[in-house]
Amino acid sequence: MHQISAPTLCLQNREGGLGITDLKAWNTAAYLGFVFKIASKEKNLWVNWCWSQLIKEKHFWSMKMPRDCSWVWKHILKARTETIKHVRYSIADGKNTLLWHDPWLSDSLLILDDLVRDEWSSLDGNSKVSVLITDGKWNHLVHNLHNLQLKEKVLAVEINLRKIE
Repeated sequence: MHQISAPTLCLQNREGGLGITDLKAWNTAAYLGFVFKIASKEKNLWVNWCWSQLIKEKHFWSMKMPRDCSWVWKHILKARTETIKHVRYSIADGKNTLLWHDPWLSDSLLILDDLVRDEWSSLDGNSKVSVLITDGKWNHLVHNLHNLQLKEKVLAVEINLRKIE
């Protein structure tokens, strides 16, 4: 009997495998989908329940994992880290995007960056990206940044001027 590696088993028949579904990859994709549905507040009963019973007044992307949460909720919260790498925000007026707690700028949260918190220390924890936008353009809070790397990252984000519904 010959041994065969799991990745080879999961290849399609035409590629020399047995076409077996890679359940680990499928499971990861399912959790990323759950995170996306919750973060985008998809209109369905389960997402509404998550927001009203599990998240409540917390910020989904930055909330800490509760000690007494279910196995599924724990894995959904763990999947946020990987999901952030695949999420891109479209910034219009910035009124629906949290400055500190949404991954609008990069593949991390600004609340976790000490240098950014120092630069914008006057902005509270519930500030929206809209505080950085005036008349559809990045305002003085961005243009006067001392942290040039942060300034370049923000200025590289295009403000979507299409009408917001």
